[in-house]
Amino acid sequence: MTDNFYEELIKIYSLEKEAFSVTKEAFKTLYESASAIVADFGKKYPSSDIAFSIKQHNDHEFELVTGSDALTFLLHPNVFEFPRNHQVMNTPYIREDKDRAQCGMIMIYNFLTDDITYSNSEGIGYLIGRILVNKENHLYVEGKKEVAMLINHFDYNVLDAAKAHDIIASAIEYAMHFGVLLPDYDLMKELPAEGFFDFRDSRRFKTAKRMGFTFNRDLDNV
Repeated sequence: MTDNFYEELIKIYSLEKEAFSVTKEAFKTLYESASAIVADFGKKYPSSDIAFSIKQHNDHEFELVTGSDALTFLLHPNVFEFPRNHQVMNTPYIREDKDRAQCGMIMIYNFLTDDITYSNSEGIGYLIGRILVNKENHLYVEGKKEVAMLINHFDYNVLDAAKAHDIIASAIEYAMHFGVLLPDYDLMKELPAEGFFDFRDSRRFKTAKRMGFTFNRDLDNV
């Protein structure tokens, strides 16, 4: 192997490590902002019986419970590059340095709180946003409009405490208004005995906010 080959190898994998390291720090910032919001709610409404809590499972996952909604934040272990046809690839920011297109990813899923509480493996979570962070801590957010519309300028948006707070607050607001629609009657008219026993023993039932409906990201507000 030539020296050029090894140098290219070192450059590529060093960039991946750098982007992931910065994204991991961004994930910590999100957790800290979510924790601050939970503490603020508890201070202002100490006697409220509405569930409002946060739990960190590991360095790559934390869960924010707000009422009947559970927002799960996941740090993806890989680094991704924007596809060539993505709009950010045409910005001066990326054209100036293609390495800026390499990003770590944080995903936000919306589950029903009961599905998490009772370990309901039949429950379905919806991806309401994903946060892409590059080596310079610049971020780009994709997803539902309440979450994504805040931050869509990859060239100058940096993930700091204020931006993290806005993302958390927007995710909570979206989940709060993303109600559970009544499924079609025909989807529920039959219940196998196995399903009944599962529900009786562990409240395990196939649940989803949009069961039987189509759920897509809002492309016009990304």
